[in-house]
Amino acid sequence: MTGLVSSLLRRDGSRLGYLLAVNGNYFGAAKPELNNAGKPAAGPPVAVAAGDGDAAEFQRVRDGDHQAATVAEPLVLQGWQVVDELNRALAGRPSSGFVATPALITRRNVPAGDVFDPPSGYRDVYRKMWNGS
Repeated sequence: MTGLVSSLLRRDGSRLGYLLAVNGNYFGAAKPELNNAGKPAAGPPVAVAAGDGDAAEFQRVRDGDHQAATVAEPLVLQGWQVVDELNRALAGRPSSGFVATPALITRRNVPAGDVFDPPSGYRDVYRKMWNGS
């Protein structure tokens, strides 16, 4: 990543406005090169990732440190969903068809913790469903 960012900075200079990646880990690796080039932490370039929204990404977004946003998957909710889908399969029932919605995480809504866990009440929904209520 360091070599790629260095090359982009040499080639595009101040025209390099955005960095997009499928995972925020790339931006952690790009930070030293951006810092060496004197690029401000708030950008440009503005960095946006999509993936799982890990703790390091959230901290960079929180601090405005070379990452403006991430598209975070609700990993904890998806864990509960996996258990539900497995229970359905073992019981010979069809899958739920549920698809968890990712969230665009910015400095305005970055979670206080290390994961994106939507406050939708899904745990209670699954518990009621599993208990037959």
